[in-house]
Amino acid sequence: MKESRQAQAGITLSVRATKLLRDHLIKEKGYYYGLMSHYINNLLIKELDK
Repeated sequence: MKESRQAQAGITLSVRATKLLRDHLIKEKGYYYGLMSHYINNLLIKELDK
């Protein structure tokens, strides 16, 4: 049980980090790069939800 809680916390952190990265990419590189990272992030979440 404890391991899954830690894994969940890790996932939450990585999602938060990806959102920060997306915002950063939108500012630095433009909208398209931010959308791509968002798309990859969503794929990752779908994969982890299985």
